Amino acid sequence: MAENFDVVIIGGGPGGASSALLLDQFGYKVCLVEKDDFPRFHIGESLLSMSLPLLRELNFLSVIESAGFLKKYGSVFIWGEPSRIINLGMPGHGYAWQVDRAKFDQLLLEECKKKVTVLRGKVKEVSQTTITVASPADRVLELRSPFVIDASGHARHVARTFGVEVIRHGYKRKAIFTRFSGCRLLEGQQSSHIVTEVTQDGWLWFIPLDSHGAASVGFVSTSRHITSKNLKSELLTQIKSSHLIQSLVPVNPCMIEPVRTQSYWNSIVSRPVINKRFFLSGDSLMFVDPLFSTGVHSSFFSGTLAARCIDATLSNGLDIGDVVRFYERKVRDYYNRTRSMIALLYSFGGETAPFWRLWKDHNDGIT
Repeated sequence: MAENFDVVIIGGGPGGASSALLLDQFGYKVCLVEKDDFPRFHIGESLLSMSLPLLRELNFLSVIESAGFLKKYGSVFIWGEPSRIINLGMPGHGYAWQVDRAKFDQLLLEECKKKVTVLRGKVKEVSQTTITVASPADRVLELRSPFVIDASGHARHVARTFGVEVIRHGYKRKAIFTRFSGCRLLEGQQSSHIVTEVTQDGWLWFIPLDSHGAASVGFVSTSRHITSKNLKSELLTQIKSSHLIQSLVPVNPCMIEPVRTQSYWNSIVSRPVINKRFFLSGDSLMFVDPLFSTGVHSSFFSGTLAARCIDATLSNGLDIGDVVRFYERKVRDYYNRTRSMIALLYSFGGETAPFWRLWKDHNDGIT
């Protein structure tokens, strides 16, 4: 027998959790389905100050402030050819956080558990009327609701079910990343800054995670420019080719996470809302290059916007067609604006190296 809800959410990361917390405030009966056992590793550790108003609205700001995360006041870019140092302060509220996503995402999900139904299980089937979930004990559950939010990340359960096209822009990129201990931090208030540095073959990030020297370090390029099959060796080679980041990472660094890799395009689904019922948010909806650390904010932005749109229909009686068009316009504008800013910075990352000529010649598909 199926259980009825006002909204079913697939995925318990920042996109799904933000939808759940806001819909609970609006008074809806919500079920959130998450397949993984939290805490679990996730990349994307740097938050943006523009997320603070959303965190406050979700009543999560006090939770994150007391969690002990490193406060972030800005960023340092070593960019261009010849490279130059660009110091940027955090706009708006003036600060955000560098977070361990395993802990951050778990805190979000724990808040959801206090307010909505959270089911641990894997989505087995998505139909026009029902979401079928298999629990870890192989119990099959059927969930019904007038609206569904798919925040399942790159799994894109709903988009795959209904054959929705994913529109890709620019070249395929590849990121190699890990975490090191014993790293040196910058001095003073810059000690918590994210550092982004250009290399001949791409760019590096350095994100301090605590005051003791733990840091997330990664390299972004394309598969054609990553020639070594030894990912750790490739990452260390790129670090050694840098100027500032190589001075922050020990000569023989100790890894506290395995080296991971992820390939991606800038991408967005062709239909952000499917059949006037299924709203896509977070990475299920779109993915943009991590150069400006927009990942978590993109999930908060689309997750809360999806919740507001559903509320506008259920409580305020707005025409669903108008609501769908509004949502699709807003998320496409956000995606295009963010992608354009990143393409601009890529366009003067370098002049002569093959990797940077690639972006300079094609501008990542921006017209």
